[in-house]
Amino acid sequence: MGKASLPFPSLIVPLVLLLLPLSRPASVVTHLPGFHGRLPFHLETGYVGVDEETGAELFYYFVESERSPETDPLILWMTGGPFCSGMIFFEVGPMKFVLAPYNGSLPQLTYNPYSWSKTASITLLDSPVGTGFSYARDVKGYHDIGDFSFSMHVVIFLNKWFTDHPHYQSNPFFVGGSSYAGKMSPIIAQHISQEIELGKQPRINLKGYVVGNPVTGSDYDDNFRVPYAHGVGIISDQLYEAAILNCKGSYIRPTNKMCVRVLNTFQNSYRYYLCNIWANDDSTREALG
Repeated sequence: MGKASLPFPSLIVPLVLLLLPLSRPASVVTHLPGFHGRLPFHLETGYVGVDEETGAELFYYFVESERSPETDPLILWMTGGPFCSGMIFFEVGPMKFVLAPYNGSLPQLTYNPYSWSKTASITLLDSPVGTGFSYARDVKGYHDIGDFSFSMHVVIFLNKWFTDHPHYQSNPFFVGGSSYAGKMSPIIAQHISQEIELGKQPRINLKGYVVGNPVTGSDYDDNFRVPYAHGVGIISDQLYEAAILNCKGSYIRPTNKMCVRVLNTFQNSYRYYLCNIWANDDSTREALG
């Protein structure tokens, strides 16, 4: 797998994580820095080992359905990049950042009333190794990453997770992801389907897969980000007009210095920088276990 260009900064955790113990029990999280009061949903976090040779561990957030967790679907959700963290305040998760002018303090969080957790349980996974809080004890674990190892690590994660959470094995299960992870979702679903046919345990009740803006035509997709952001009010008319003037409608691999400057301003308009600040705060790491 060749290295993909990251349109936004990814959350990369320093190698000091190599000093963590190889495995730790899951933690139930009731409070998060930046959110006032007790969380209005059940949150579990933890690590699952996926490669004994390199000591690779994948970090996850599990958000239980707020409706009927005993029968509601369970969705594995991964973010793209690759190497963008599957945090609880992006895309389908139950939290979001308060979009007030940033004053340099810890970013504030608020509840997302449109979270998929209203009707489904969600496991948000930091994958592949090196994403978010996922890590490897051996540096080789960061180098030997390709589509095959990515997908197999996720399958190993799921088998272990379902073994530890047997009461969810009968729930309808879906594999989902956005961007590069959207490309990986059908591959992972195929691996699970093959294991079901072979009668392997635990038997996952796979019902399908979900893709969000999958990387199947990145040049085409990426070129529409600026017009889309303007259309939904993320960027101002002035910034959009500057992009049209300096980039001439081509927003990928720019060579015009003024276009590069405009696109940097465009990227800074997104919330992704707040996640780096929040996730790397000591109080956040302590709260997540």
